[in-house]
Amino acid sequence: MSSRPSLDEFLTVLEDAYETAKRIRRTIRPEDDIARGLGLDSLDALELLVVLELTYGTSLIDVPAIVDVETVGDLYELLIAQSP
Repeated sequence: MSSRPSLDEFLTVLEDAYETAKRIRRTIRPEDDIARGLGLDSLDALELLVVLELTYGTSLIDVPAIVDVETVGDLYELLIAQSP
């Protein structure tokens, strides 16, 4: 997969990772709140970040701005900013 994903590609990767973590399939939208809207606990969120890092070949966990990420759209913007 390319290092700079389209929003649709990114959402598909998140939906797949969500299905693996939660054992249910759901549509994920950019405005979804990661903690409250998706119901991800800290371990689920960490697993999601690892999937994104492996898929797109970039680091997100060590980026200070990760603490400001609240929505899926925020996470997408951070990924794009970190992508080559």
